[in-house]
This record gives sequence, C-alpha cells and structure tokens, in this order.
Amino acid sequence: MKAIIRDPGGKLMLRLKVLGCRFCEQTYFADSVRNRKLLKSINHKIHEEIQNGIFDYVMHFPHSANVQKISALQSRFLSPGWRGLPTFKNFYTHQFHHALYMVPKKVVVLVMAYLGELRIDEVSGHYIVRLAEALNTVSGVTKRVVEDCISMVFDVLDRAALCYVFPRPFRFIPEHTEGSDVPLSHQNILQITSQVPAKYREYFLLKFYLGLSTGELMALKWSDYDLSASTFRTQSKDIYVEPYGRRLLFQLMKKTGNFKYIFTDKYGKKKQPNVAWLHKDCWPEACKIAGFPGRGIAALKQASVAYLFEAGVSVNQICHQTGLYYRPVIDQILTKHVLNLRNRYDE
Repeated sequence: MKAIIRDPGGKLMLRLKVLGCRFCEQTYFADSVRNRKLLKSINHKIHEEIQNGIFDYVMHFPHSANVQKISALQSRFLSPGWRGLPTFKNFYTHQFHHALYMVPKKVVVLVMAYLGELRIDEVSGHYIVRLAEALNTVSGVTKRVVEDCISMVFDVLDRAALCYVFPRPFRFIPEHTEGSDVPLSHQNILQITSQVPAKYREYFLLKFYLGLSTGELMALKWSDYDLSASTFRTQSKDIYVEPYGRRLLFQLMKKTGNFKYIFTDKYGKKKQPNVAWLHKDCWPEACKIAGFPGRGIAALKQASVAYLFEAGVSVNQICHQTGLYYRPVIDQILTKHVLNLRNRYDE
C-alpha cells in the first residue's frame, strides 16, 4: 500500500493503517517534490509512534472525519470485556513487518500451526514452550534459526501488546550463556526430591509448584484456598496452584485438613522447620546425589519461575507470586529455559 497518493484534484493524501483498519487523510498539499518529502517525514514519524504505542490520531488530524471512528475503535480495544482482538496469524500477516527476520518458510508454517489461530493476547508460555520443543525436532533447523524464530514471536507479541493494550511478554534475550545455571526441569526436581527425607519432600515440591518463600508457604491456610479458582487468596497476594500442585494439596489435606494451616506439627500448630538445615544441607546433598552438584536453593526458585511460565501463568503473576520483581532476572531465566528445552531430554 502506497502511503502517499494523489487525488483527482492534484492534492496529496496520506494513507494509514491504525488498529487494523485503513484510513485516508486529505492534506491539501499540492503535488510537488518538496511536499512529498514533507509528507514522507510525517508518515515516518507517525509510523514510529504507532510502533511505540504512543500514536494520537486526534493530535495529527484534529479536524478529520475519521476521529470518531478511531475513538470508537479505541473504546472497543481498551474495553476489558471486548474480545475482538486479532489472531496471531492475522496480526503477523497484516500488522507486522516480518521482512525484518530471515526465518525459513517451513519454520513460519510451523509457528502458525502452533500459534496462528490463537487470539494475540492468549499466546501464553505454554504454547511458546510447545513451539520451541517442536522446533528442536525439525531436521535442518539450527540453533540460530530457533533463536531468530522465537525472537520474531516475542517481537510480534510485544508490538501487539503496545497496539492493543495488554500485558507485554518477557524480554527475550538470545545472548544467553550456556552452563549449569539452566533452570531445572520438573523431572529434575522430582529426581532431587526423591533423595530428601520423606517428611520434607512435600515442602520442597510445594515450594517448586507455587514459587513461594518459606514464610509464605508455612503461613498458608486451608481457609484461604479457593477451590473453584484453584487459587490461594491471602492478604498480600493471589497464589495460583497448577494441576500438579493441586494433586499434592489433596494429599496434604488428608494429613492436615482438620487443622488451620497446611503445614502443621503434631499438635496442629503452624510448622516451624529448620530452614537453615533444609536449604544449606538437605537440598544441596540431595542435588549432589541426584546428579546436580553445586545447585543451591536458588535453583529451586529459578525452576519454579520456568515451571509456572510453562504452565501458562503470566509473567506479571510469576513476578508477584515468586517475589522476583527484577524483570531482567525473570527475562534471563525464561530465555534460558526456552532455548535449552532440547538439553533437558538428553539428561
């Protein structure tokens, strides 16, 4: 689509694409080289504002007949109850400059097979991890192609979030470092917890499934659990419980369901574990026996972040639930998790 056209009267018109719709604005500029250069610079500025999510149609065209249409579109897109957002495929095709990424056609087809029909705000970590796993099984797809493909997906989601006003994804950083600090998988955690004393196994598993600190975990009450929403609603935060965590809770309910707290001593009071011994001795020793030497208790928190993301929990909820509010740390953990999925099956 040409951005600058000439009308039958010899005046220049500017064509735009905003919120998925095309608009044409009369500039009343005579068709000349100077005016075309001026409109080209204006169009470039408008395009940058649209990409950055700060474009104001009224400011650029205050007397336009399209102002009311734009206002109606914005009210629909900004309304929490409106669900007319484009699919990933539609946004990629019509509103994303995919020429910036040299991704093979067969890889793009695979991306659309996994994400194409999802609404743009429904592409969660669960689907992204499934896509990354599929990319690692395609013959001829190098690690660099996988990085470029995942970068493209996150760029699409980021631009869509700015355009349609919903939470942005985490910042994907392909320049990661290989090493032992790749987040542990669910299977790894099960191997490690099988080496700890049986009475502490549920403690470590629930820390992994929920991502909570020891103090928050010990303070959980059965009365705070909303069974229909699978969420603990405490005074400070809402804590989502994924399916494996729910299964473990039901097992704990048989033991402590008649008491106030989830973790209790034999008298029904809130349990006070020896945290120093659990974190500095018990966990490292279990990691060593399971074949993961040198992993401290921080590895459990990192594994929880990756696990919650893979379970479909939003990044904002992960930060709130785990207490890791420094986003660069979350970005680094999740980038390593997404790019090292192949490695976890080789362990």
